[in-house]
This record gives sequence, structure tokens and C-alpha cells, in this order.
Amino acid sequence: MTNRTVVVQGTLETPDTFFSVTVVAKYTEHGTEPVRCKIIPDMSFITHKSQGADFDELSNIHGTTDQGKQIFIPELRLTSYTSYAGHGHTHQNPKQICWEAEAHVFVEGQLGNFDSSDGSTVCTLYVSPLPLTHTRAHYIRHDDGQIKIENSDQKKAIEWITPFGKAELTDTFHYLRDKKVGFDSAITQIRRNCIKLYIDHTKQTALEELLISLQNYFDDLLWLVSFLSRKRVAWYEGTAEFFPSTRDTEFRKAFIRRRAWLGYTDDKIDNYPLIDPEVLRDGLFGRLVGSYSSSSFRQVIHQTIVHLLLSYERVYIENQYTSVYTALEGLVFGLDEDKSMGRLVGKSPFRRLRKKIEDVLREEIKDKFLYEQVSKKLPELQRRSFVDQLLLQLQRYNIDLATVWPESKNTVDDLRAIVSRRNVYLHQGRMEELPEYSKDIYRIQYLLEAWILSLLQCSID
Repeated sequence: MTNRTVVVQGTLETPDTFFSVTVVAKYTEHGTEPVRCKIIPDMSFITHKSQGADFDELSNIHGTTDQGKQIFIPELRLTSYTSYAGHGHTHQNPKQICWEAEAHVFVEGQLGNFDSSDGSTVCTLYVSPLPLTHTRAHYIRHDDGQIKIENSDQKKAIEWITPFGKAELTDTFHYLRDKKVGFDSAITQIRRNCIKLYIDHTKQTALEELLISLQNYFDDLLWLVSFLSRKRVAWYEGTAEFFPSTRDTEFRKAFIRRRAWLGYTDDKIDNYPLIDPEVLRDGLFGRLVGSYSSSSFRQVIHQTIVHLLLSYERVYIENQYTSVYTALEGLVFGLDEDKSMGRLVGKSPFRRLRKKIEDVLREEIKDKFLYEQVSKKLPELQRRSFVDQLLLQLQRYNIDLATVWPESKNTVDDLRAIVSRRNVYLHQGRMEELPEYSKDIYRIQYLLEAWILSLLQCSID
């Protein structure tokens, strides 16, 4: 892997001012880490603003590299600040300031507006490894050095339509030629998962604006991809390329590297997709995207997926259990929009009932402090237990526990036992029946997966 160093002369903007800076940016080609930057403001800034450490909001750096490429850094995370005195340090020759930061987004290439009507634009977003791109095609290495695809008719991407154009979730290969084995040259093949995006025709385009505009849509969509992959999937790097249709128009390219959390990785753990990728390629994925985008429970589904993914991370069983149960409670309460399922009786009848109970308590309990303590518990009389709310919600959304837990002889009793063990763990910190708690994790995961698929109008089967 090649380490790159880019020296940029440009301008940095803050909420109050702007000034010239030199930026030394470093990153690894084909890597996943964010771009690390050293930012050195010019001396005129230092003369007028010697307290450089006050600038904790660094953003919007525009500049040009010594190779003539344009750079845009819209946001940085400041990691350290240093200052040092030069020879003969005086007020006129002040301390030099240097910020060190990580770029949340780093864009490099041929930037700025141009007419893209005479050609086509393709974006490639590289994502963390996932099982959905695996196909029945096999790459066979031959003695003559060729790598061919066996059963190439099976090599098919997962396709869907986005607001920007047609997209494909697939894999691609890169080759590094700077390796040697003894006296002989060697090529390293890198398999990378990516999203190919074919941009609909537009007249005016700025590649950096296009790449940045993709973030919100694909950051949200990749939660659905993560759910189907049963692991955290995020995009960390991308390119936008404009291919002219005539020689009169210039080819343009921009590169983006993002600071992204890619989840925990463990090469020893295989991630099995929730749905067969072949079925997703046959059009199901596009329908799931449509259901997810239009669902009135989209935010609830998203929040449930976040905690469900944490429960897949095989770190500590306590973390897994807390995450999966948080996901379950979040889904149950999130789907109860008007809070009607959480109440045993209506607000008005309960107010009348509460007043009568308070009158009786006032007669029977003469100690004012004790009366107040007991009165505070009265609202709980109106609250339906969590397990009963859960059973009502399952009935409401036609989730058959017998289908989700086919090995169970009495699903309702099993569900109540799960909630009972949850109460012991959360309120007492005890996990005495470890095998049962481990089994609970998988059962709740299966239940949540089936429930989310049902909300996305996908058959549990």
C-alpha cells in the first residue's frame, strides 16, 4: 500500500475570518483511515491572532497541490495544537502555529463547475466488506497469469434506482504492481466492495458537490444494507469520474476520503446474510429500498437496526444482551405512536379512579411523607407491562412466534421467561443462567429480523 503526502497552499475559513494556510495531508491509497492534516497558518495571521489554540472550529479549506490538483476540506476534527518559537522570537517574529487534525471529508481532483451534458458521470463508493456481493461465480487463476470468471453469467450486481440514477452493489478489483518476489515483479490483487452509481444527465456539475451530496442518502441506505448483511457497513472512500463523449471535452476525476466508523472486524467470524443475495439481485433489494424510504416507521426501524447490529458484535455477552434488548424495547415503544398500547385504561377514566384511590389512601395513611411516596406509584397502575405490550404489538403486526421460534413448545411462556431474565439482569446485574441468556440473544435477534422485514413488507420466509 502506498502512503501519499499532499502539500496544499490554500485558504481556511472560520466562523469569524479567513486566512492563508499550508496543509500537509497524509493518507494511504486503498486504505480506510481518515486523511491526517497538519495545518500551518501564514505569519500575517499569527501576528494578529497569536492565540491560535482558540480555533477549535476549522472548516472549509480550499487550495491547490503542488501538482496542480484542487483540494476541498469542508470539515476537520482538531486533534492537537502546537506552537514553537523561531530564531529571534519577537512580536514582529512571533511563534509559529501548527494544528493537527483529521479530515471528516477530504476531496481531491479536478473540482469546480463544468458542463457535463456532453458525456456521462460515474461515481464509485467503496464500502466495508460485506457478504451481499458474494456470487456463485468463481475467479480461477491460470498458469499463464490470467484470471477468468467461471460461470460468468452468475456475476450479477444488486441493482436499484436512487434519486441520482441507477446504482449497483458489487465488487471490483485493484492491482498493485510495486511488489517484488526475489528478482521477479509481482502483482497484488485487492478485492473491494463498492457501489457503482450512474448519474442521471445534468448540465452543470461540480464533482466535489456531487460526492458530498451523496453522503446523506447512502449513509442512511447503508443501515438497510447493514441489516441485511448482519454487520456494520459504511462507505469510506469514493471517486467521481466524468467521461466525455467527444475529444473536445476534458475527462475529469475527483477523489473523496471520509472519516467513517466501519464497525469491529474479526476475520475468524463469518457473516451470513439475512437474505440470499441471489434473491436480492432478482429485484427484492429494490423493493426493500422503496419500502424503507417510504415507511412511516423509518426512524424507528433505523434506531432498531443500530442496536441490533451492536448485538451481532461478539465481544462480551453482556454487551450483546443489553444491545439486543434495547433494540426490542425501542421497536415496541417506537411503534406505539399514540402510546395507546401502553395504557390499560383511558386518561379520563383513570383520573377519576386515581382521585378515588387517593381519597382512600389519605384516610388510611396518616403519615404525609409515606402518603406522598405511595401516591407517586399510582401512575404505574395505568401502565401495561412490557411483555403484554410486546404480545399486543406482535399480534397487531401479525408476527407469529411459532414461525420465528419453530423449536419452541410454548412461545408465550418462553417470551415471558425471556423478559423475566431481562429484569433480573438489568435490575440486579446478575446473569446466572448463562446458556439461557445466550439463547435469548439469538431468539430476540431472529424476532427483530422477522419484525423489521414485516414492516418493510417482506415475507418472513
